[in-house]
Amino acid sequence: DELVLADSTLPRFVYWKEKLYALPGGINDLVKFNLLTWPGKIRAGLGALGFVDPKPQEEESVQQFVTRHLGAEVFERIIDPFVSGVYAGNPRTLSMKAALKKVKNL
Repeated sequence: DELVLADSTLPRFVYWKEKLYALPGGINDLVKFNLLTWPGKIRAGLGALGFVDPKPQEEESVQQFVTRHLGAEVFERIIDPFVSGVYAGNPRTLSMKAALKKVKNL
């Protein structure tokens, strides 16, 4: 048995509404990235720039964290399929701290 890792130079894909979308590999790819609407891209961009709602007192689910930082569209179209597949769990109830601690600490 041998552990085989994916080639890190290849794009990652998300399957949404019967179509595969290559995730952006860099900032230049965002303009042509058609999985998100323009309002969704703008919302995610504002979150990436630090325009984020205050952190709640209680522990957040993956859904709550991503929606607070990047918007509901990013959660629904990118994060939900990814987390559901990788963790075989429901990101609406999965703890952000437990599942994606390194991302949470960013």
